[in-house]
Amino acid sequence: MPTHLRIAVAALVVGGAVAFGITVIPSGGAEPDPPSSTGTWASASGGAAGPPTYPGVVAVQFDRAQAAVGRGEAAADERNPAKAAAEMNAAILRMRRAWSATSWLIAVTPPPAVPPDGRAGAGGAGGGGITYAAPPETGLGFFGLQHDISVAVAGLLGNYPTLDPTLVTDMAAIARVRDRAITRIAAIPSPPPASGRAGAGGAAVASTFDSVMPSVPPLLDDEIQALKGALALRAGSLSSPTKAVIRAAIATDQKVQARINTRWPPLAPND
Repeated sequence: MPTHLRIAVAALVVGGAVAFGITVIPSGGAEPDPPSSTGTWASASGGAAGPPTYPGVVAVQFDRAQAAVGRGEAAADERNPAKAAAEMNAAILRMRRAWSATSWLIAVTPPPAVPPDGRAGAGGAGGGGITYAAPPETGLGFFGLQHDISVAVAGLLGNYPTLDPTLVTDMAAIARVRDRAITRIAAIPSPPPASGRAGAGGAAVASTFDSVMPSVPPLLDDEIQALKGALALRAGSLSSPTKAVIRAAIATDQKVQARINTRWPPLAPND
């Protein structure tokens, strides 16, 4: 079975700014109310950081979603569209649960106090050992998971007429959960301008949704490209209703991009 690829977003501190790059690595009830905090969490210390280690409550859902996608792709390769549909639906279930866990973490994780020496790990703790991604990086990981599932869906479209209805239903589910996530995150108050960021000398860098959300539109760009590719490359295999749904999904993604860029404008080089 080919290894499915997962998008991991790593933070890089450059001259006092938090920059985010996309790294491709192999991957094996009611929501709580928004928190009343200013939404600032201590993040990585100075220098380049590798892919984040997500809290277990979310990581297990990320992993199981990725595994289901891999099984779905393998089933499609084995000419078993029924199994592929079941596995892609399982991935959607895990995606939903990943968002529920991420939303819960946002609500219950208070912004940690930065130690007197100014150093803190991804979860807000100083010192050695494992540190876990703060809620903003975990949220960004969630949007990366949605991207991966969306691109996998785009790659499977047009292979089997009996599989396409499941795939377009999955696309709609991703869009609904994404809209809910953006609305949830938009309700978190922005922190004061001087939110504790520091340069590359080793001091703590404040992690905020204001700093990570501008990294979501590039994921949508890639998703849009994958959907356009499906329309262009498998035009003869797609039904007219499926083509209409794909075009609608592209339009929705473009509206989401505009919404994110309005609420969280791209960071200036020195921000």
